[in-house]
Amino acid sequence: MTADGRTIVFQTPDPLVTEDTNFAPGTFSPQGWDVYEWHDGTLSLLTDGTTPSTSSSDNVFTNITPDGRDVFLYSFDKLAPQEISHTGAIYDARIGGGFPVPTPPAECRDDGCQGPASPQPELPVPASVSFAGPGDVSAAGTPTFRVARISGSAQRRLARTGRITLSVRVPDEGTVEATASARVKGLLARVARASRHASRASTVHVTLKLSTAARRELARRHRLTVRFVVRFSELPGSATATVTLRQARSSANARHTATRKGR
Repeated sequence: MTADGRTIVFQTPDPLVTEDTNFAPGTFSPQGWDVYEWHDGTLSLLTDGTTPSTSSSDNVFTNITPDGRDVFLYSFDKLAPQEISHTGAIYDARIGGGFPVPTPPAECRDDGCQGPASPQPELPVPASVSFAGPGDVSAAGTPTFRVARISGSAQRRLARTGRITLSVRVPDEGTVEATASARVKGLLARVARASRHASRASTVHVTLKLSTAARRELARRHRLTVRFVVRFSELPGSATATVTLRQARSSANARHTATRKGR
């Protein structure tokens, strides 16, 4: 009983409401102890009232808070949809409490019964990617520039840090310009650009940094195809290379719980 006397909780084998139907088969003799709540003249059944039992220990009222908002009981009845055991459980029948009944999975048809498709396998990064374009010297003896291959480790580092350094061999003084493009949200966009000046014939190192939008696209889709174009100011033409960057996917967990509908 609550402190103000407005709520009383008790257990009885007698069916006091129409929902209490656990009688002995073929008779109207009670065959189940149930827990009831009386509040301001209204009687409510707290256990399920349908499961036969032969002992008052099958459904036991244990306690009630002074304000009547929480009623604690032990029951073998399945009082919450999340309850899957048959060994009995302690419930808190709480005003304003309760949990939604899980929605049963939709009936599958045809290919829908096969479950979700398996993810695309992660393909290994190639050992290296070569630039297509001018070589060291043409057949006619005209000087050209050359871009070193992009190694597998350089590709993995680019996917991880968003940075890559290209090594370009030039035959004379001039400026090397490198750009990178990729599809971001379905549109082709320039995602990196850098240049370096060479004062003489040498190897120039040009560092490119992927844009924030490109790195977000890689994180969202777990792969990004990037095309590099390198030009030398003193010579016509360009050298190009295409790499596909990949990032590993991650997973997450969920949890669930159970209890009573309020007055």
